[in-house]
Amino acid sequence: MKWIVAASVAATIAFIVSVFFIAFLIWTFVFWSMPISREEELLRTFVCRFDFATDQLTFRPDGTYRQQITFDDGRVLFNDGKWTLDSRGDVNLQDAVLPADGFGIPLSSTRPTDGIWTMGTHHTWKGKPYITFSEDLGLHFE
Repeated sequence: MKWIVAASVAATIAFIVSVFFIAFLIWTFVFWSMPISREEELLRTFVCRFDFATDQLTFRPDGTYRQQITFDDGRVLFNDGKWTLDSRGDVNLQDAVLPADGFGIPLSSTRPTDGIWTMGTHHTWKGKPYITFSEDLGLHFE
């Protein structure tokens, strides 16, 4: 009779642990995949490390940003522009300098692009916002 009670308690504990684990996975997936929805979440400095440089984006409340790219050889490049957050949660930078292509390879030009550079935004599972440079390469502004 004792073994039936012990098995019942073990099954109950396993069930409770499974429910909490599944709830955690659902919460993580839903929260992690949510884009940034409020401009206030962007009002800080984000940093992305490439193999050849570090790119810093500082977002200001007046809709402008400052970009600072520090190359490993010691060169430092500054760029200023305007930014917006669209309804999909993408951040749009006007006239940004693209330090690398989508494969992480350095671009030869360090001139600002003429146009809009759009990047997706997300949250870590802890709720910290980040901006995606290349999801495939795992390059993010954090």
